Amino acid sequence: MSAIELRNVTVNIGSKQVLRGIDLQVEKGEFMTFLGPSGCGKTTLLRTIAGLQQADGGTIVLSGREVANGETAYHLDSSKRGLNLVFQSYALWPHMTVFDNVAFGLRIRRQSKSEIRQKVMAALDKVRISELETRYPGELSGGQQQRVAIARAIVTEPELLLLDEPLSNLDARLRVEMRAELKRLHRELGATIIYVTHDQQEALTLSSRIAVFFEGKIVQVDRPQALYRRPATLRIADFFGSGGMEMNHVDGRILFAGDGSLYLSSPVCSFALEGRLNALPDKGMAVTMTIKPEHIRLQRHFVPGAIACEVDTVFPAGSETTVTVLAGGRLLTVRLLGDADYDRGDTAYLLLREEHLNLYHGDTGELLDGVRPASLSVTNHASNPISYDQNHLLAEVPTR
Repeated sequence: MSAIELRNVTVNIGSKQVLRGIDLQVEKGEFMTFLGPSGCGKTTLLRTIAGLQQADGGTIVLSGREVANGETAYHLDSSKRGLNLVFQSYALWPHMTVFDNVAFGLRIRRQSKSEIRQKVMAALDKVRISELETRYPGELSGGQQQRVAIARAIVTEPELLLLDEPLSNLDARLRVEMRAELKRLHRELGATIIYVTHDQQEALTLSSRIAVFFEGKIVQVDRPQALYRRPATLRIADFFGSGGMEMNHVDGRILFAGDGSLYLSSPVCSFALEGRLNALPDKGMAVTMTIKPEHIRLQRHFVPGAIACEVDTVFPAGSETTVTVLAGGRLLTVRLLGDADYDRGDTAYLLLREEHLNLYHGDTGELLDGVRPASLSVTNHASNPISYDQNHLLAEVPTR
């Protein structure tokens, strides 16, 4: 039985449709992240699951029990849904101690003092702040307040834990620390977690699966590595690139070779393609090739398959160095580990990791799943591109 089933969920706020037919299934014990830019509907969906927002259409089923039905206007109260919500602002009672904040939900349920004491201290121990039980929220750091909010959420042992951008108010070091704590807690509790964020690194680090949102719709649901490697659309690839993981774009065309096989021609490189396309115009298909900076190797000396380039800018950052280069008239970004001894104007050579190249349709922006690179090549600025096959043998790719 799934922990959450969302079937064609719609939500209107005023005259605006915020959620447009959301379908999603979350398994028990999953860490599902809702990821997307501000205003895309991810927090609204979280609030709708929690019962803080009423669904205008569709159904929500939690652990086999229907809790919302937009068509019949059925809406189960939030307190009866077996879940807890951690807000972005923490929402701690300022006049209560840490112990009393965490104990609040247990006291509402009229549990005994000894049971409350045992459960509260166990929760504080899980988030590693048991020594802070007598302090007030105003005496705590942001990271400590966040831990109190999480302890309060887990102390009642909910079936479902909802986290609404809980780390956004923390500094960079504390965010990294709390990510590790959340992963540990998820492993120890075995709870189903829904996590809302606009931070791509957070989503990739924490999640079992990620649901990507744009304009009130889920546009892709996948495991973090699959989503990172093969975004379904160019828009999703660009969104991941906006989170510090720059995406290199190169426009090109898929063409027929003389033997009827396919190859990609671009200003930077040309290479043969494996697979088939349903249709290809005589003049070829416009595409965009993408590759991440960390999937490009930069070196001083030429080897078969390398692409000549000129170093434009070098950005050292201690543990890594970002280098922008000009190749075929296009500016590309390369990310290298450690220090890199390059200067502006240096000649260098690129090696693209072909298994990390993606091709997107020039008009629709959709990933072309039917074709993959078979070999890489340097660009020849004469009439025919020159390629190196996987055995590094020089060969011309004939054109029609």
